[in-house]
Amino acid sequence: MRNDDLKRNAEKSVKMLFGEDVDFEKFKGLIKKDQQTDNKQDINLAYMPDGSGAFRTGSEPEQGSYEKSISSAADKGDVDTVLSQMFKRQLGK
Repeated sequence: MRNDDLKRNAEKSVKMLFGEDVDFEKFKGLIKKDQQTDNKQDINLAYMPDGSGAFRTGSEPEQGSYEKSISSAADKGDVDTVLSQMFKRQLGK
């Protein structure tokens, strides 16, 4: 009974999407998976993780620059800049 309901609802859905004049035999042929194997894949490919974050480039700001920007932003009353610089200092960015 469930299989019949499933088929009936699937046919309704297909007809709603593609119209009432759907040829289900042609539709089944379009949906079938290809039986041929794909020879274009190279089995010897290896996964190479992104290692760009593992090395320092030397362009990172010095630790004292955070303190300068924090103190100047605090003098101006800029709370957002103070907080962002404190987080950057803690994270080492």
